[in-house]
Amino acid sequence: MDDNEIYYKLGEILYGDSFAFDRFRSAACNEVNEILIQIKKSDIVFLGDSVLNFADPKETVQTSVPRFFSSQCKGKIYNFSAGSFSFHLHSVLFQRFATEFSQALKGKVILYEINPRSFSDEWYIRPSYTFKHVEGFFSENKYDIVKHIFSDTLSRKTENFYNLPLTSDITSFEQFSSLATIKDVFNYFKSNPNKYNHQFNFYYGYSLARLKSRISELDFVLSFIRSLGTSTHTLFYFVPLNYRNISSVLNERIRTNVEFLGKHLQEYGFDYLDLTREISNYDFFLDKEHLKSDGRKLLANFLAKEISPKMYQTLNSSVDHYSGGYLRQIEPALFRRYASKYAELIS
Repeated sequence: MDDNEIYYKLGEILYGDSFAFDRFRSAACNEVNEILIQIKKSDIVFLGDSVLNFADPKETVQTSVPRFFSSQCKGKIYNFSAGSFSFHLHSVLFQRFATEFSQALKGKVILYEINPRSFSDEWYIRPSYTFKHVEGFFSENKYDIVKHIFSDTLSRKTENFYNLPLTSDITSFEQFSSLATIKDVFNYFKSNPNKYNHQFNFYYGYSLARLKSRISELDFVLSFIRSLGTSTHTLFYFVPLNYRNISSVLNERIRTNVEFLGKHLQEYGFDYLDLTREISNYDFFLDKEHLKSDGRKLLANFLAKEISPKMYQTLNSSVDHYSGGYLRQIEPALFRRYASKYAELIS
């Protein structure tokens, strides 16, 4: 069975429509076009992850960071943020749609979030967080959508991810010293739910100076944003972290990692805002980095202080949020479902 047959047959098996993948590709392109329209209409663009949006469903106030921000900066705001969005996704989009995003972002105020967790063993190499599946939507070879998403490729990559050996930075923490793989760490967390604070060591305990390859996608994004010229005002900022459960050793790791990245940003000519330690009231956090409403409001205030009204023209405030679905991460359980159907088809 050749690529063409697999492409149409798998669409029929999974979705009852042999042209399903054609529709997906078209819908993904339409989604990007809508994002570009929103950016063009805006003065201020947020590029971030769930830290900007996530709220505990039990909270009375569900206001996002950009919405709080809009009460102080009266411009047209577009919040292109969702769970696990990072330089991984931006590098894919800025390469595939370089001209379109360059035209849309030029002259804007860009608030670019950097979450230190993005460079961790858990985040940087987890297949669902690298957004390689998005490349499948926009590849010139339409059959790549099957190879990148609906075959066993992502399933195998996910299994490989879980079996990766831990770096010496992680095993240097006592609770992980006897563990061998990333899967061992996740099993440790499942078996020891009361050891929640140990997750901080896994998420932030890496040493970026020894893992310089992990900034390659960020380098592409920095080069791209620098190419937008001086009419574009970009503020990079590191998100606040909950230091309630952070040891002195981990504290120093985070400090040196942020310092390393900060110097790297400056090499590209960018200023940055280090907010990792700026929220000292730990009750403002829901977990390691997600914030309660008071915390989201405080983060918005920090950012608003850095933005001058001279940077944009609009006096009326409005906020639009990304609401699409095709660019979001795909969870491992879905990888496995796709892979099993693919295996049945080619067997």
